[in-house]
Amino acid sequence: MKRDVDSKPAELEAVPKVSVAIATWKPEGLENIIRHNYPELPGVEYVVSWQAHENAPIPEALVSRGDFRIFRFDGKGVSANRNNAFKYSRGEIIFVADDDLDYNAEELAKAISAMEKMELGSMGVFAYSGPDNKQFPTEETDLGLKGALHPPGALQIAVRRSKNGEIPHFFDERFGPGAKKFTTSEDVVYYLSARKKGMKIRFFPIVICRHGELSTGYRPSVSPGAVMSEGAVIGLGWPRTAPLRLVLKAYRLSKSADISFFKAMRLLFKGYRQ
Repeated sequence: MKRDVDSKPAELEAVPKVSVAIATWKPEGLENIIRHNYPELPGVEYVVSWQAHENAPIPEALVSRGDFRIFRFDGKGVSANRNNAFKYSRGEIIFVADDDLDYNAEELAKAISAMEKMELGSMGVFAYSGPDNKQFPTEETDLGLKGALHPPGALQIAVRRSKNGEIPHFFDERFGPGAKKFTTSEDVVYYLSARKKGMKIRFFPIVICRHGELSTGYRPSVSPGAVMSEGAVIGLGWPRTAPLRLVLKAYRLSKSADISFFKAMRLLFKGYRQ
């Protein structure tokens, strides 16, 4: 997979404390970043992995930002794109981000302070605002294996490097838009697999950003790749009750979407068995 570094501002000679890892694609992806709010904060860099860039030039508005580093990426799939942004991130704390977020500088600073108190190799989960009006706990919550919070979206997640300096958890590149088989659920798989391997995870009631669009979780799909992804997620997150959950999911899909119960069952179990 080709990785072509586009910008390395001299202003960023000191290693930043925090990286905001942004995955984007197509030339309009960078224009999207410019239209939204990514505030300049001491010790914070924005690392952009730019997929399907079409060899377009980087807009001057980003070239002139000393806190942005932009990398062209020719790999496929959103999970691979996120991992590429991870690999170029230099901060001890890394926030997962998209190109259409409006960060609040004060709240982002609070989130950074919360992550600094987390142990090495851990994950923080935060709140956001948006048209989906998602509700969040009002107090800090431990999200270990018994945590009750619904799996968060990528834009809610931050990780802190492990003791050896390594990023503790990468996205599974088999999942998400652009993947060959499992074309959704990359965020859920990222979170559930982190829980499964015992990462310390904690929710903080800090609204770090606004997302102006409905998340993909609110735009359900019954394509084969999407339904198989749901089957795989059920197996990963709830293995003991998976058979019953798969039947219930197939029933709900058949009642609310353009897919038969038996086709949904077949695809769900196919994903579950992978």
